[in-house]
Amino acid sequence: MSLTNKEIMDEIKSLRDERKEDHKDLQNELKELKKEFYLFKGKAFGFISLLSVGFNLAFNYFITKK
Repeated sequence: MSLTNKEIMDEIKSLRDERKEDHKDLQNELKELKKEFYLFKGKAFGFISLLSVGFNLAFNYFITKK
């Protein structure tokens, strides 16, 4: 089976378009993952900070209580 140059070019163009769409989808997913990661990172940092403050307050309370 032989394809003409036009048919081959049409096939190449359609494959490029599909690849572009896939790339855009992957970029959107990556953007979502980065957003979720930074939200998680911020929450974790806040939790660790509050935990540290809590431990420091408790430690200072027990030291000054004696």
